[in-house]
Amino acid sequence: MHISVLSKHLPSIITLSGYSADHCVFDLVHLVESARYHLFNMESITHGERKPPENFKTGVDLKGMALVQQWSVMASWIEFESLLSCSKRLIDRAWVCLADCIKGDAKNLRTLGAAIYNLDERLKNKKKLKYIYSLPYFKILKEAWFSWGAELASTRNYVEHVASMGGRSLGWIQTYPDNKKWEIKSLIPDEVSLKGKDIKKTKFSFKRQRLAVDYARKIVSELDDLVTKLLQNSSNLLSPLIQFQGALSCFGTNNSIKEQLFDAYVSHLMAINPDLLDHTIQEEFKALRTALRGSHSIEYYSIDQLPIGKMTDNEAKNYKEKIKKLHDLISACGVWDRE
Repeated sequence: MHISVLSKHLPSIITLSGYSADHCVFDLVHLVESARYHLFNMESITHGERKPPENFKTGVDLKGMALVQQWSVMASWIEFESLLSCSKRLIDRAWVCLADCIKGDAKNLRTLGAAIYNLDERLKNKKKLKYIYSLPYFKILKEAWFSWGAELASTRNYVEHVASMGGRSLGWIQTYPDNKKWEIKSLIPDEVSLKGKDIKKTKFSFKRQRLAVDYARKIVSELDDLVTKLLQNSSNLLSPLIQFQGALSCFGTNNSIKEQLFDAYVSHLMAINPDLLDHTIQEEFKALRTALRGSHSIEYYSIDQLPIGKMTDNEAKNYKEKIKKLHDLISACGVWDRE
């Protein structure tokens, strides 16, 4: 089962017309819920009995002592690594959702950090660049990156590439059978730097020696807020290409050709904003939509209210071919703003 179907964010997706189940916004919801799942596991291990499963066979250390006491540390750290991975994938995927709509050179930047720092240099089409910078969706991503996203990326790189396995610990009190207690200190350092990047170290917003569980809670909270904002500002992701793909899917049914054309128009083509199309095909699309809609401007239609109802089957088939042609052109051009 796709984990996003269990999400509190799902109603926001449902209200957005035009999203198919494999659209990238579902990936964002899936990833935030995956991060929440790993946080839940961390909290359960940290605040629970901290005992391994009954059938779990522990190893031994160099002194021959069983490592039962280390199980909770190891298990929690595995969840922490997974949470960081999901979180980093989410912010990158959020950018890729936009880049795939813009197309062109933007598609070659596959992480949010790369887009933030290299977009001006890599995107040759300045109209598209201006369009991206004007989008509330991109502004939200940029704000998140400089607020906590860069820190998250640094932490994830540190955890995956720098931290030694023997030093990984999460910050809680461990009780031994002899009632002696000792504190497992936090692994996360005060400063981390992006691996392989010649940039200054990133200082955390938390005080010294953050606990990994506390940091995980902070990240999931930030991801929740980010996904909510992105869903509220994701109309640009309902790109003409997505809508044209939906329109073409209407032609695979058992309905008559005119009914299929009607469904394609009412369910998908009617929602397209011509201003989001490349200028070379705007007029052709407007002519197609006028031919299908006629002079009607009402919101809801029946097939008999539109010129489609009066077409012959051959005429309807010709419009079907025009829709396929425009789909191919839009797929090649992408979606962007015009000056």
